[in-house]
Amino acid sequence: MIDRIQPSVKTYCHFWFDGQKEPHIVKSFEYKYIWHNKWGNYKQGIYQPYLIACRIPKPFHGIVPASVSLVEKECETATNNLRVIYNRPPDDHKKGFAVCVKGLDFLYDDLSVRLIEWIELLNMLGADKIYFYNLQIHQNISKVLKYYEKEGKVQLTQLTLPGGQPNVPGFQHLYLTKKTNHKRQNEIIPYNDCLYKNLYLYDYIALLDIDEVIMPKHGDMFWAETMKRVLPKAKQVRADGYHSYNFRNVYFFDQQHHDHGWYPEIPKYMHMLQHVHRAKTIRNRTNM
Repeated sequence: MIDRIQPSVKTYCHFWFDGQKEPHIVKSFEYKYIWHNKWGNYKQGIYQPYLIACRIPKPFHGIVPASVSLVEKECETATNNLRVIYNRPPDDHKKGFAVCVKGLDFLYDDLSVRLIEWIELLNMLGADKIYFYNLQIHQNISKVLKYYEKEGKVQLTQLTLPGGQPNVPGFQHLYLTKKTNHKRQNEIIPYNDCLYKNLYLYDYIALLDIDEVIMPKHGDMFWAETMKRVLPKAKQVRADGYHSYNFRNVYFFDQQHHDHGWYPEIPKYMHMLQHVHRAKTIRNRTNM
């Protein structure tokens, strides 16, 4: 995150390799802005999300760095050091589906039971693992995630807001509630972290909130069946297929007064399965 629009300051990467006493210094070649200015907050002085790119030095092509630091001056002492994650399987075998969830901000809301329903549903649909990022969560949500982490079904990564943004629990929650665009810009960071960490591990990576589900249609029961049906059609239009797929989005009504009544065969605590009446309007949204 950089508090500048179109930053011009030069930056350098210090690549650290195992067995080397000194870093290898390379000038960055790209500031990639990963936000659309039409979404708002396109102002100087507000933290903006960027991807900064550096090329690995030629003598080390094919070698994975142990870590990398980012500095403003070429020979400056680094104040940061990031471990390089390169978890490509030796046989290049990938699992099917990962799900990335943005930073959880549920300090006061106990959504533990609803979260269980959501995790179990995604597992049934074919999600191999769900990757959560934690800002501040209710203690019962924490217990649920720890349980599923032991089961190997989820991974929870602790997350803080960068720069001078608040990380004290109550203040952070208030800040994210009042500063919606700031919240959205911060969400880009864990999404990209999740994507690049799992790039070599899964065929597909879905971006979902904990109240969203991609539901197969046309007789399909699982995500894998849907993609198996969609891929041949996609390749008829484009030989190498597509890099992402868009799933239509509809809203399901969440009113407290169940005008339709309760479904007796479904436990009342299963929120999604008790709310099956949706809006007529279908919206477009990218999820995978």
